Amino acid sequence: MTRIQDAHILLTGGAGGLGRELALRMARLGGRITIWDIADPAKIHKDMASSGVSCRAVQVDLADKEQIRQAAATTLQTAPVDILINNAGIVSAKPFSNLTDKAMEATMAVNFMAIVWTLKAILPHMQARDQGHIVTIASAAGLIGAHKLSLYCASKSAAFGFNEALRMELRQTSKTIKTLIVCPYYFNTSMFAGVNTRYPLLLPILHVDKVAARIIRAIRKNKKQLIMPFLVRLLPLFRLFPPGFLDFWADALGINQGLRHMHE
Repeated sequence: MTRIQDAHILLTGGAGGLGRELALRMARLGGRITIWDIADPAKIHKDMASSGVSCRAVQVDLADKEQIRQAAATTLQTAPVDILINNAGIVSAKPFSNLTDKAMEATMAVNFMAIVWTLKAILPHMQARDQGHIVTIASAAGLIGAHKLSLYCASKSAAFGFNEALRMELRQTSKTIKTLIVCPYYFNTSMFAGVNTRYPLLLPILHVDKVAARIIRAIRKNKKQLIMPFLVRLLPLFRLFPPGFLDFWADALGINQGLRHMHE
């Protein structure tokens, strides 16, 4: 099992939402938390302290490769990274034709390329120590397309594929380094404000605290994949049939309709 207590945990996008919940829970389990976020570090420290935990915060624009490299150098001077959680993400909920160049570039930069640049800086140090745990927060949207989420789906699909290839590579070169890919359905944070579901029992809007708890449990048990809820795990079976079959069930389950009122 992977130990949380006394582990140095680097968490991107930890100022709010799922990242904040993970930071709080892992700090309470004895983890030493470093948060990378574009938010003001002083505000992050104050927020964490108000919840009774401490952390180290570094202000990083995760769309900027050079800032990621500088943040990595600073963080590694403090302590080696035992657990890396690539959690930062943004979403532009608009039809593809309405997306600006800036929004498209930012979505791919933060949701995917930030994972690549962060790992490029951190992974060699894990390999030198022959230990580490890499967690990639992708999405169910990386496994199926959805209306108004073209670039978000693309970025999360890229994250999923990258993790898959990295896992295969590490099996050959660094077997002691663990990976975990996380693909949750939408959960109740401001990032997905306005999303609803037609069938809450089949495709519930997840609670962020429960998502965080399951991720931490998966880390501790060295699981390689966490997809939730159960229905999302059936997507590979749907792809055995012609695309029209998947389209029919996506409409029947309200996947595209659930995004109609999502904030833009």
